[in-house]
Amino acid sequence: MINKVFFSFILTYFFLSGISVCGINIPSIISNGLNFFIAGMGIVWLLIKNKINIDKYYKIIAFGIFVPIFISLISGFINIFFQDYRYTEVFFIMTIGRKINIILFLIIFTFLNSYINTLEKEKLKKLLTFYIRGIIILFVFFGIWQFFNKYFNIPMINLNTRSHIHSVSNVPAFIKIRITGLANEPSYAAPYLIDSIIICWILKNKKCCILSMVCLFLTYSGGGYINILIIFLVFIFYPNVISKKNRKNILIIMIFLGGSILLFRFEKILNFFSPVLNRFNSKNNLLDISYNIRTYMIVMPFIWILQEKNFLSALFGMGPGSYKYLSLTKKFIDNRSVHTTSNNIFSDFVYETGYVGLFSLVFMFFGLLKMLNKNLKKRKDIYNKSNILLLIHILVSSLYRADFMSSRFWIILIIIKINILS
Repeated sequence: MINKVFFSFILTYFFLSGISVCGINIPSIISNGLNFFIAGMGIVWLLIKNKINIDKYYKIIAFGIFVPIFISLISGFINIFFQDYRYTEVFFIMTIGRKINIILFLIIFTFLNSYINTLEKEKLKKLLTFYIRGIIILFVFFGIWQFFNKYFNIPMINLNTRSHIHSVSNVPAFIKIRITGLANEPSYAAPYLIDSIIICWILKNKKCCILSMVCLFLTYSGGGYINILIIFLVFIFYPNVISKKNRKNILIIMIFLGGSILLFRFEKILNFFSPVLNRFNSKNNLLDISYNIRTYMIVMPFIWILQEKNFLSALFGMGPGSYKYLSLTKKFIDNRSVHTTSNNIFSDFVYETGYVGLFSLVFMFFGLLKMLNKNLKKRKDIYNKSNILLLIHILVSSLYRADFMSSRFWIILIIIKINILS
């Protein structure tokens, strides 16, 4: 009976993971409360079972993320003596939430990594199914509803999301919306939709895969587009993911379709994707550090951490959540304050944990890739193939949506472990 209760709550956690990016429409207290509940449940389970599974997979991730963060916490206490009152306020007050999240997700990851080892394959597959169901409801169902509401006037509840076209010009009149589902904005929904595409491939659920892909394209998320393109290239060219015959057939089809588009519908295709493509024109170039504040916030932390007064900061960082300190002390070229996050895991991590933390994170991804590649060579099944895609995906999505302190990041890492066990 107790095992069934535990499993039911974990299913719920997987199902509702997406609400963490729906704070505008679903109060954040629900997502935060769920994290607290699962962490508390995890402590109870670990105490009852009296065993923590500290395997190679767990060690790679712990040393890649948690160890550098805790070292940076010590570094933060030292930095207090070198910084002004603003840093003290950030360290002791403004980043309390980040420090709590670190503890919560350490407990949750430790618990789930141990718990799933006790489950049979049928229940492991059920966890994947519930994760997909949550995505379909939160982002696909409401996203499609948004589309029909805007184009066909189908009545809909009011969603306070960033679904409007912004930051670009010369967009065709027929493009009226960037769908978000219940997510705050398109780039929040995009990683979940790509999660769905990959996991639906595992579960052989073609309908949900196609619906997720359609919704992804209608988000007009530049990060999402680049993300799915990279995943597709990995799918095609990464060794042992697909057979040489299938690779050849897909490439022939892509060349034929690409040639047909260039000959007959090139201009219309460009118009359809203009909300994304126009961001890279000379006036809106996302790659121009002097124009785009987001690019500026990604690049500059690598320099700013070297300029801090305490030389140890360059090695061990300014402490968890300290990127918020930059929003109080650094300005963009037009005198705007930088945001409280770069939305890039490496930029956030280098400032918060220093170059030691950055290298630990990089080695973590390399270590995981090495492990998964070794598993794929031993057993060329869909679970090991999809793990390569999931790891590359979580890496790429973390470049434009640094959500390493959100439930999605840790659930995807657990799903990779589930696939290893399946």
